[in-house]
Amino acid sequence: MKVQPILAGVLALGATALFAAPAAAQSDKVMLILDSSRSMWGQIDGVNKVVHAREALARFFKQQEGAFQLGLMAYGHQEKASCDDFAVLQEVGEVEAAGYASAVKNISPKGSTPIAAALDAAADEMAKETGRKHIVLLSDGLDNCEGDPCARARQLAQSVPQMTLHAIAFDKTGKEEQLRQLACVAEPSGGIFKFASNRETLDAALADVAARITAPPQTTQSVVPENVDPEAPVPIKLTAFLSGSEERITRGIVWRVFSGRAGDDGRYEMLHEMQDAQPTLELKPGNYFINVSWGLAHATKRLQVTPGQPAHEQLILKAGAVRLNARQASGAPIDMDDARFDIYSDRTDQFGNRERIIANARSGPAIRLNTGTYYVVSHYGDSNAIVESQVEVKPGKLSEVILIHDASKVTFRLAERRGGEAIADTRWTIKTADGQVVERSAGAFPTHILTSGRYRVEAQHGGRLYVREFELAGGGAQQVEVLMR
Repeated sequence: MKVQPILAGVLALGATALFAAPAAAQSDKVMLILDSSRSMWGQIDGVNKVVHAREALARFFKQQEGAFQLGLMAYGHQEKASCDDFAVLQEVGEVEAAGYASAVKNISPKGSTPIAAALDAAADEMAKETGRKHIVLLSDGLDNCEGDPCARARQLAQSVPQMTLHAIAFDKTGKEEQLRQLACVAEPSGGIFKFASNRETLDAALADVAARITAPPQTTQSVVPENVDPEAPVPIKLTAFLSGSEERITRGIVWRVFSGRAGDDGRYEMLHEMQDAQPTLELKPGNYFINVSWGLAHATKRLQVTPGQPAHEQLILKAGAVRLNARQASGAPIDMDDARFDIYSDRTDQFGNRERIIANARSGPAIRLNTGTYYVVSHYGDSNAIVESQVEVKPGKLSEVILIHDASKVTFRLAERRGGEAIADTRWTIKTADGQVVERSAGAFPTHILTSGRYRVEAQHGGRLYVREFELAGGGAQQVEVLMR
């Protein structure tokens, strides 16, 4: 495994690429979320709804090539009953009709309808993009994962004003009244809602959404009232929420406010740092970056302060926590002082290196992280007892992870006879069966934790070398005695 440690931080202020200015004349960015829950196998006019959707989207992709940049997501297509079943099928990019149609054709409806969680995931994807942004939901049902898409849409409308949400409900005639509840996804951000009940109306709904996306933006000139000082500080209230929860975070968070423009050195000046859960501060009109961190989880958004217009900015932290513990293969607990953990990003660079997120974490405490997949390396002792595992951090949830070590705590001693007095001033070299050096130490009773397997130990004393081969299995404490013969 190749790993590459980095400094853990909430904001890479030294990297000018983090806040790159948007290019001129960029097209709109769109993320389309396709319902792939098991209900999509239902039929309209004798044809499965998923087939209608695939065919309509194939036509849509062909019609919209070059109109805007598009990404694809789906939910309910991987597991039979999971509220975390959503994934990106295509990153946001130029539409290539055949490739996009193939991505949709290859999914098979299977599971649940986690609309709220999928909206959050789509918003996270769109946070990487600049310019006008849109999320389009195409669903044949309501959220059945105890999520609240309406609340999610309201929060996104407040926290990401440059993003518009649209919703298309697709089911047979008679379901319109029930599915009209999905209008709440579109309304807060000024998007459009459409109900489609057959092939023709689904084509029309997609066309209406495309027309809304490609419509020229309405230009309005900001006018500062005569009685407002254009340079006067404006009250800004800050609130943080956990993704998937209506409850705001009330402790353990840190807010940072940065200048919206980089200095000559490419860094963004930090203007304020606060540990209040819900602070209110005054900022002069202009552009800023707001960052909130909660443990190692963090979120950042751009803020524009307008003269005379107080604002309440809400940041959504898509975060969870993981608690790491280690045990021996026998089931016996491992002393907390003997175990430590390194957490790495699951992604690798072109050289196969992973970024280290946290080093030397201890057993027990919950570690707060952004949601996603991480790579955990557990070290038991100071030698070769190392176990690696992938860990999934889920929104608003604590994941308990136990890593199992098949290793033994081994004490070495050199003696003239079996059970005799240990000889001091001895230098030790522990090797694997194939000759790889595992550990070097000195003393009468060196102790090391070694993973199960075959070894060769060399004890050097008084200019002579004494050797013994041994095998470890089953864990626990063991003693290896080397005789001077």
